[in-house]
Order: sequence, then C-alpha cells, then structure tokens
Amino acid sequence: MKNSLAENMRRFGTKNLTESQTNNYMFWQNLKTIAHAATEMLKMNQDQIDTMIANGHGWAVDHVSSSADDMEEVYHFIEANLSDNKEPGIGDLNRM
Repeated sequence: MKNSLAENMRRFGTKNLTESQTNNYMFWQNLKTIAHAATEMLKMNQDQIDTMIANGHGWAVDHVSSSADDMEEVYHFIEANLSDNKEPGIGDLNRM
C-alpha cells in the first residue's frame, strides 16, 4: 500500500522540523510557503484574477506553470522513493 507524502512526513516526524533538526530546513519552509500561497490564491476571486492576467500579467501564468512542473517532478521523485510498493529500478536515489 502506497503512503501519501503527507503520511510519510508524519511517519518520519518531519512535520515540525526546525533548522537545528534538519539540513534541509529551507526545503520545508519553501514547501510550506508554496502550500500556503496556493491555498490562499485558490480562495481568491477567479474572475478578478483572470482579468488581471489578461491585462498584461501573463507572466503569472508562466510562473505558475513552470513551478507546477518543478513541484510535480520533486513530488514524484520523493513519492517513488518513499513508496512501500517499489518496483525494481523505480525510486533509485542515484538516478536524479
């Protein structure tokens, strides 16, 4: 049975890490910042945002698109390496 990333984070006690507890403090802080920003933007008025983007702020679409690609790549890498159902050759930490 595969565990979700959130379940694995809880299982390995990474939910409330501080700088003194991990060498990857900024990874966790950035992940929290991304999650917070995405949650807040999804609560905003979609019509107002669409209008804003259409009025010369198309760069926002590009930034969200490239960030989504990056996050998806990191997620799949981590998920594959924490999976309980690893297939041979999948999740090799040295491949990335």
